[in-house]
Formats: sequence, C-alpha cells, structure tokens
Amino acid sequence: MQPICLSYSKDDGAEAKALGLWLLENGWTEALIDDGASGEAVRRCEAVIFLVSRGWLADEERRAGYWRARNLGKAVFCVIVDALPIEDLPSGMSVSGRVFALAPDDEASMVRSFEADRAVTFSIRGLDALRAALVQTRVNARFFAWPPQNEPDRAPYRGLEALDAVDAGVFFGRDAELVEALDALRSLAAGGPGRLFIVAGEAGAGKSSFLRAGLAPRLGCDDASFLFLPVIRSTEGGLFGPGGLAEAISDAARRRGRPLPDTDIREAIAAGGESFRRLLEDLTSRTAAERDIGASPPTLVIAIDQAESLLCGNDESRRLAALIAGLASEDRPAVIIVLAMRLSDYGALQREKLFAGFRPCLFALPSMSRDAYRSVIEGPAGRLPPAGRMEIEPALVEALLDDLDESGDDPLARLAFALQSLYRLCAYDRIIRKADYEKCGRLAGTIDAAAGRVLAIAGADPGAPRDRDARLALLRRGLIPWLACNVPGSGTARRRRARMREIPLDSLPLIELLAEERLVTRGVDRPGDEPTFELAHDILLDRWKQLRDWLAEEPALDETMEKLKRAASEWDAHGRSAEWAKHAGALLQKAESIYAKPEFLARLDAVDRAYLIACRERQKSTPRTDVSHPPEELQIPEEERVARKSDYSLRNSRRTRRLEALAWTGLATTLAAAGLAGWLWRSPPETGRDATAKLMQSEATLAAAINSINRSLDGLAKKLAGETESQASLLVDAFDDLLKLQQQLADYNAQSEDLRRSQSVALNHISEVFLAKGDTEAARAAARRSVAVMGALSSSRPQDAGWRRDLSVSYEKLGDAQAAAGDLAGARKSYGDDLEIARSLSTAAPRDAQRRWDMSVSYEKLGDVQLAQGDLKGALESYGDARAVREALTTENPGVQNWRRGLAVSYEKIGIALAKRQETKQAIAAFEGALEIYQTLTRANPADPQTTVYAVVPHWWLSDLDKPKAREHLDAALAILQPLAESGRLSDDKRKWMAQIKAARGALDEASSAKR
Repeated sequence: MQPICLSYSKDDGAEAKALGLWLLENGWTEALIDDGASGEAVRRCEAVIFLVSRGWLADEERRAGYWRARNLGKAVFCVIVDALPIEDLPSGMSVSGRVFALAPDDEASMVRSFEADRAVTFSIRGLDALRAALVQTRVNARFFAWPPQNEPDRAPYRGLEALDAVDAGVFFGRDAELVEALDALRSLAAGGPGRLFIVAGEAGAGKSSFLRAGLAPRLGCDDASFLFLPVIRSTEGGLFGPGGLAEAISDAARRRGRPLPDTDIREAIAAGGESFRRLLEDLTSRTAAERDIGASPPTLVIAIDQAESLLCGNDESRRLAALIAGLASEDRPAVIIVLAMRLSDYGALQREKLFAGFRPCLFALPSMSRDAYRSVIEGPAGRLPPAGRMEIEPALVEALLDDLDESGDDPLARLAFALQSLYRLCAYDRIIRKADYEKCGRLAGTIDAAAGRVLAIAGADPGAPRDRDARLALLRRGLIPWLACNVPGSGTARRRRARMREIPLDSLPLIELLAEERLVTRGVDRPGDEPTFELAHDILLDRWKQLRDWLAEEPALDETMEKLKRAASEWDAHGRSAEWAKHAGALLQKAESIYAKPEFLARLDAVDRAYLIACRERQKSTPRTDVSHPPEELQIPEEERVARKSDYSLRNSRRTRRLEALAWTGLATTLAAAGLAGWLWRSPPETGRDATAKLMQSEATLAAAINSINRSLDGLAKKLAGETESQASLLVDAFDDLLKLQQQLADYNAQSEDLRRSQSVALNHISEVFLAKGDTEAARAAARRSVAVMGALSSSRPQDAGWRRDLSVSYEKLGDAQAAAGDLAGARKSYGDDLEIARSLSTAAPRDAQRRWDMSVSYEKLGDVQLAQGDLKGALESYGDARAVREALTTENPGVQNWRRGLAVSYEKIGIALAKRQETKQAIAAFEGALEIYQTLTRANPADPQTTVYAVVPHWWLSDLDKPKAREHLDAALAILQPLAESGRLSDDKRKWMAQIKAARGALDEASSAKR
C-alpha cells in the first residue's frame, strides 16, 4: 500500500500526530508524517494532506511543497487546523474543492491529548468530510468490496481473462504504478486540449486488467474530478456494438443521474461533430451540488482497450478513432483519451495523423518485483469471505516466485492462468499445495496440462474418437483458422473471434471443453445472439505448444503455394509447354492439397489451376515406374514380386475405397443436416418468441451445414479430380443438391445475409472445382451467380468493407474462369471490376497493409490478362502499379519476406513484358532488380534452400537476355543448385533445372569452340 503524506509547520506537530492516529484508526495504516513534505515522500504517496495554519502560511518552504505536490499531479488536501477563514487562503488553494476545516466548531469535536500541557481538538464534521474525500483516492485493493454483492461466488483468480471493474478488490501488485498513473492523469486534466494517455506493455503484461480493474474503478471513485466511461474494446464494440461507445455513454449517463435515450446517443454519434460534442457537454456539465461548492465540471475519460486496432482495424474502428480524436482536440468538454496497447505499436500511433498535435503521455507498464508477485499470489485468496477462505501453502508461493524469476516473457499472464487452474482444482480441499502445482506441470506446463485434460475428458465421451490422434485432428480443425491463424506474409499468428456456426460441427464439443478449461472464452453479445468463441489470450499462440506447432506447420502451405505459382508462371511464360509442367508425384499431391484450404484456395488464379490440370494430364500420360528400391527388387524372383505387388494393390484399393466411403458419408451427413434445416424453413409459420427461436435455430443449423459442405467439397474435389466418371458425377450431384437447397431458401424468403454470403462462397468453390476439371462453362456460370449474390448484398450495405472485398473475390473468380475459357476481354473486365473495389478499399484504409497487398495482386492479375492479349503497354502499366505498391509496403515492413518476394515477382513480370517488347536493356534491369531482392533474402536466410533457389529464375532469364554474361548467369544458377543436390535437399523438378542449365552451358561451350 502507498502511504498518505502529512505536511505541517513546526508549530503544528501535535495536530499532525493526532491526525496521523485518526488516519490509522480509519484504515490508512501507512500515514507518513513528514514535516517538510520532501519531494521523494510526495512521489511515492497516494495523497498529501497539508495542515494549514497561520504559521504554515507564513512558511515559504511549506507553501512551495504544496505547489510541488500539485505539479506532480498528487491528490492534495488542505485541512485548516486553527481559526483561519477559507477566504484567507491563496486563490489556488481555496478553489481546489479539497479544503476542510478541522478547527473546533459548535458541533461535536474529537479531542486527542499528546502532551501534558496540550490537547488537540478536531471537528467531527470536518473529519467526516475529509474521510469521504480520502476514500475517493484509494488505491489498494482492500479498499474495494469483494466478492461483488451480485456475484458472491465469483472466483478471485481470473486466469487469462482480463480483470474487470468488479475485480478491483482482487487487483494486486500494481499499487505503485496506479499511483504514478493517477498522478499523470490528474496532471493531464489540468492541461489543455489534446490529452492522450497511453498504457503500453508487451503481451501478457496485464494492460487490460490495469485499465479495467485498476484505473477505471479508482478514477470512478473520484467522480468530482473525472467522469470515466466504461472501457471500450474497439475490436468488438466500436461505435454501436456490445461494449462500444454508445453503450459506454449510456452507462455513464445513468451513473451521472442523467439517463439518455439510446436513440439520442446513436444519432449524436452518427452525426458526429457539434451534435456529439453537445451531448457530452450536457453530460459533463456541473450538477447542483458541484455548483454549490464552485467545482469545475469533471474531465471526461474515454478509455479504449486493445487500441492498436484503431490504427489498422475495420472501418468502424477508424470512425471511432476519428470521432474521439476530433472531440479531444477542444475543451468542449475537457477529454482525456486513454489507450491500452502493445508497446511495439506505439511508434505507429506516433505517426498517426489523427493524433497529430496531441501531447501523448506514455505510461509503460514495468516488470513486477518479487514482492509485487507475492501480493498477486496471496492477496486474492485473502479477500475471500471466511466461509470460503482458501489457504496457499508457503512452499507453493516460494516455488511460484522461483519459477517467475526464470520465466522469461509474459510471466504475469502465465502466473494468472496457473493460479486459476490451481484454484479450480483445489476448490474442495480449500488448500493449494506445492504438490498440486507439480502435477500441473509448474509454470511452464500449466497451459499444456489444461489442454491435456481437455483431450482426456473428450476421450471418456462414448461419442468421441477413441484414438488420441483423431481427437487432436478434430481439435486442430476446430482451432485453425477459426480461432487462430497466421497473418499472411508477416510470420506472426493472431487470434480471432468466431461464431459458433463457423466452427466445424464435429470439433465443437472440444472447443466447448476448452472453454471450460478457460483456454477459450465463450460469449454472447446480446441475449438471444449466436454464441462466439475466442482464445482467452494472445500468449496461447506461443505458450500452448500443440497450437504453436500447428501454426508453425501452416507456412509450409505458403511455401507450397509459392512453388506452385512460380512454376505456373514459368509454364505460362514458356508457351504452356508440357515440358514445363513440372509438378508430379508427391510435389503434385502437395500442390493439390491447397484445395482443402479455403484461405489458400482464393489465392489460386486461372494460370495456377490450368497449370495443375496440365501437370495432372502429363502424369496420367506418363508410364508409372517404381524406382524406389531397384537393387532389392532385382534380387526377388519374378513370381514373388508379382505376388507382393498384387497384395499391395489389394490393400491400397481397399484403403482408398474406405477413405472415399468415409468422405462421402461425411458429405451425406452434412447434406442431411442441410436438408433438416431446409425442412425447418418450410415448417408452418409461427409467431412471437417461438417463431424467432425457430428461425434462429434453423438458420444456425443451415449455416453450419453449408459451411461444413463448403469445406468438404474442397477436400473431395482435390481427392476426386481426374478419377472415374461415376465419382465425378457424384461430386456434381452434391453441388447440385447444395445449389437447390440454397435456391429453396430464396424461394421461402430466407433473408439471412450471412446465408446469402455463404451461398456466394459456395458458388466460388464450385467455380474453382469446375475450372480444375476443365469445365470452363460451368465454372463461368457459377462465378457469375456468385457475383450476382454478392453484388446485391454489397449494394444493400455499400459501407460494409467485408462484403465489398467478398464481391472483389467473386469478380476475381469470374475473371479466372473467363481467362481459362479464352474470353480474355471478359476476364479483363472482371479483373478491372476486382481492381476498382480493391483500390477503393485501400484508399479508404491507407494504413491497412493487407488491403494494399490485395490491390497489388489485382493489378498483377489485370497485367496477366493484358499480357495474354498482347497489350504489352497496358501490362507494363499494371505490373508497374503492382510494383509501386509492393515497394512501398516492403519499405514500411522490411521484415515481411513474402512481400519482398512478391516485389521480386513484380520485377520478373515486368522483365517478361519488356522482353516481349524487345526492350532488352530495360528487361535486363528488371530481372537484375528481382535478382538483387532474392540475394538479399538469401543473405538473411542462408539456411533456407527455398529462398536460395528463387534466384535461379532471374539468372535463367538473364542468361538468355544478357548474352555477354550468359555463361556467368548459368554458372551462378548451377552454383545454387549443385550444393543442394549434393546434400539431398533439391527436389526432382529442380534437378531437371540442373540438367537444362548444364545443357545450355554445353551449347554455349560448343558455340564458343566453333567460333575459335
């Protein structure tokens, strides 16, 4: 606990001792009596009480101490201890609103005697007023009630969940930081407009809890000085969502005794500007009681958690940022903006134009001391009521502290989760022992232990798979990408909030169990809404080993994608020759596996898919030979070898049929679920609450079925591509059933926007599959329907950036189908529409790097079709625009290697177009630009063979364009491939590159010899 400092003149020592005793009796156990109010004493205290007398006023040093405390932002109280009128105080003191007369009055008085010849007498009324004012500055958790009156069984250890205002009574370990932050906020309030307070820290530092359970309730106590709006989480609430700005203003208005209609609040926010400002001015204007004492209106505090989303979030987050920035630029009313954010994002905030001219006060949460961690461990247990008191074994406390000393990053979050797990596991014994901690894997293994309990509990369910690996596969399918996913091109992962309908049905029970173990949070925005799920904290992305490993495997698909697109580009550049259709065997299987991943499927263009078809056709026409173990085969008699092969074929065919049967059973199940949902839609109409409930039930069931079908069809399409006509017919029948079901929804007036969007997604998938099977007409028809569906949705809500992006994707799919069918004019039109949307989305959110990257891809696709049309000038312009965007992105984000590779690809495409225009010199420069980027990437990742191999392509082109240096480039390409081949790290297709390069080098040598 931080002390209260008492400052007094030398003649008032007895009064100081009497007041110190009174403070001790009233709960302030660390009152610090300091006759000089030294700077160091003032800095570390909660508040300063100045005992004012005529002698104190005459002492210049004491008066200077008062102004020093005010300048430090301390809560300052003046108590008059002799018969001194308030009017005689200096003007700055008398209007502070914290002046209390303790001199004896006609009312009852308190008498304290400390010396034989002197008694101290204080006014009871003055002491009561002082007590009430001091309570408003309380910092330590024990001054706040626990447990909450309306939640008597609330757990004191909240785990990875952020503590909230009701948890102020168990928020321990940050008293010193709270005093410092409150002082800074009081200083900001005394300043002019542009007040910005940043609570910054790394993941797991406790920023959200510091804001919600620390600052919010303590500033809320000082309602004469501050009007603290409930904390807003911009990633969820924004302006009008649950927990958003509108809801926060409504709550504050009720606490202020001035309730406002929700419609008035929403209209003022939507109008912004003066309307919004007037509403808040009325809210903060002085009450009658404040006018009576001459106090100023309270300073409005708008606090936003996870505020980094204001800089790169959705449109509503940006609108929220603009609204509060405009409000805080003037003192109508006085406003402090408090942002809790990652320390690494503070630089981006400083560059944010919305807050230009503001005076940001950065408050970085420091690491906790050992004593602070001790209070986090022991303090909450001590706040439990006697009937529920829980003991913590001293040996456990020391073990936790020792582990924290060695824990490295995010120790507070891991400690919080460990304490919550131990509290739940030991709730019946009422004592937490060190042995329990050991069983949970100590600090480093608590999260993995909780995940292990989920799998064990699931294994006991008769309906769950008996095999643990099967349960793990279901868990992975339920987590990725719905609750955790990699950020494209960044090398980092993020968590996301998913609706229940998004999560695969067979994985949902495991996600529910994760929620019970507090690894996942389950919520409902409003009563009756569909439940949502979200990982409990960002640290799970790093500290949950199984999830971290799964996420680490995902970039391998990125690498497969890069290989595929590069090979497809080369194949296209070489006239789509079968010799350049290099994917075969395991490499082709890997490439085709992308069809099972919707997030990767969207990145395949028409050239990529046509290339895969060419590879499949080439593999089918190539005689199959088994060369895996030729020496052993040669030693086996012919009849035994035939028997072995026959047995293997039999086993393999059985396995294949079993897998296909399972796959089709799964598809039939999802179609049956969809049929059930369709039956619910066709049921007789009902009214009132039952009708609403039935509508929600059928819609959720149908949406889950459609999403499941969409995912299943991707995987099945990949498995069955190129197989028998009967299997292909079954697949098309499944598509037909889905389309008929979706049409039935439209016929029965199913107006759910989410379901219509699901229909668009399904149509895009169907277009992809038909295109992969070579049916370009069916692919175009499906894509056109997708454009029609998303076009109608987007028109109904033109400000919805997500739907506009979906429409952009639909145009891209249509362009892909048109290009594959040879309709280059149509493809050019569709890609142009795609680009127009991508460009407008990027313009609306210029700091959204992903939108700018999407725009560069749209430019590139348009360039590809222009190149195919022979419009080399147009292709160069489009490729140039793509390059300009990517150059800017890589300059701003030099660590994102995928974007730098994308920039190199832009240079290569420009080089190809220039080479076709016979502009050899410029083409050479372009390929040299690509080569320079690849070489830089290689230096940064010398152990990554894939990064090294990228440089072979520009070397190959340069060997053809730059004749004097042809041998030099061929040697350089061979020097890259040769060591990889010798170490066994070069794939078969790249070994063919080696053969081609050697042949080209041999041809150069022969030509050189002939000249001689």
